[in-house]
Order: sequence, then C-alpha cells, then structure tokens
Amino acid sequence: HDPTTDRTTGLSSYIWNINKSNRNNYPIIYANGVDLFSEDIIMPTFEETAKQLNKNKGYLMLHIKTRPALGNTFTQEGINKVIKLIKNNNLTSKTMIFTSGKSIISKFKNNNIKLGVNISPKDTTEYIKTLKWCKKNKISTLVLGSCNVAKRFGGVKKSIKTAKKYNVEIAIYNTKNNSEFNTLTKYGAVFAMSDYKLTA
Repeated sequence: HDPTTDRTTGLSSYIWNINKSNRNNYPIIYANGVDLFSEDIIMPTFEETAKQLNKNKGYLMLHIKTRPALGNTFTQEGINKVIKLIKNNNLTSKTMIFTSGKSIISKFKNNNIKLGVNISPKDTTEYIKTLKWCKKNKISTLVLGSCNVAKRFGGVKKSIKTAKKYNVEIAIYNTKNNSEFNTLTKYGAVFAMSDYKLTA
C-alpha cells in the first residue's frame, strides 16, 4: 500500500527495493503505528502470498499504484508479469485488480480477472458519470474511499442500489467499525476492506 516501509517497519526504504535477500532486515511490526504483533512478520513474496491464499480460500485484492515522482512506474512488461503470476498461481477467479484513477486499469483487461477503480466522486452527478464509465469499459467494481463518501450519493443503501443499475459493484476501501461492516453486508457491497478486526 505504502511506497515506503516506514509505517509498518519503523525503518526507511522504498518498497520496491525490498527483495528475498534483504527482507529479513525489514520485519513488519506495526499497523498504523501501533505494535500489534506478538512476533515479527516477514514480507511475503507473491508466490508465498498465493500459497497462503489458496490454503485459506482467501481473495487477493491487488491495488496497483504508480509513483512517477519517486521513479516508480508500471510498464507493459510489469503488467504482463503481474497477470502471469496471478494465472500461474490459480488466482484468476480469486483476484480483483484495482487502481487509483482510470488511466492504467484498461491495460489489465481481457484476462478474466475482475477489475476495479478507486475513485471518490464529489457529488451524485459525478457518481453517475463514473458508473457509466465503469459499465462502458467493463470495470466491474467501483471502490469508494469510505462509507462517508457513499453518503454523498444518498446514503450507503442508495449508492449501492444505484450502482447495481449499471451492473457495477461497490467496495469500501476503509471500513471503520462493525456497524459500517454490517451495513455494507446488509445492502450488498461486494467488499469491505479494513485495518481492523471487523468480525469480533
């Protein structure tokens, strides 16, 4: 998620400089600045993540970001590598790739992988325009930043119902508590993401 390891390890490095050879030097010990783990967690490789997901029947949420200002961009070669890794690890039907903004996501099309965009429209007019764009471009999921964003479009229930008219699913990027999680479940959000243990 982050371009650096600062927030999760307390040590400073760009994430793309971490590899199997040096990852032991950057154990994950924090979540949002709070020490939550009884033991250090080592950053997994894609293959290790895939193995764990398949073992636990999990789902891969792959948020693609570019950081051009930091010298990190996505090439077609990189995109092809990501798609190959997903397919080779039997995750095609258990993955959603989503991006912040519209410009990159179309490069992942035609691979039988669910696609989404993380956009937060400012009002209902912009929301409808975004849903129409998703439908036209066969983007299945609109990822909204929070339930508060969904409330801009008449509330969580109405925003999800409106999206369904355009064959678009709604996911919430930052679900803050059990109440929000239960509301999203009740009205049919496809995903509710969180840093917190929502089912406690």
